Amino acid sequence: MKFSNLKNQPLGTRLRPRVQRTTCPRRGVALQESIVACVMLMAVISVVMTVRFRLSGVWRDIQHQQIATSELSDQLDRLTSLPINQLRAELDSMQPSKACQQSLNQPTLSGELAPDELGQRLTLKLDWQRRFKSRPTELSAWVLADGPTEEASE
Repeated sequence: MKFSNLKNQPLGTRLRPRVQRTTCPRRGVALQESIVACVMLMAVISVVMTVRFRLSGVWRDIQHQQIATSELSDQLDRLTSLPINQLRAELDSMQPSKACQQSLNQPTLSGELAPDELGQRLTLKLDWQRRFKSRPTELSAWVLADGPTEEASE
């Protein structure tokens, strides 16, 4: 070996002149990886939060629909037990219950009595202020004009 050729080579390669370094040191790569990881984490968090808020809105709408259905069911039970003449008077003065007024935003209750082949059909509609426009909740019941028969009471 000639020592004159080894003077300009790095210290680690003097003993093995044919071995060369193939990897270069990583400078600033950890910083770039951290920035990319933070950006990806923020994107995932924003998607998850958007889905969470939309789902909470859907759950709120479902709860309002259940309250409206319960209110209509209670009103129908009360109204179908009345005689037909008193029922017509009650339809004009119906109001939602206090619980319904507290739970729903500006509820309006309306009713209609129409002839049907099974008797008089009583249809109640409940509408309230919602985030999106939709049809009012509606329930129907039939009121017999004659009242209960003797066979049904036995």
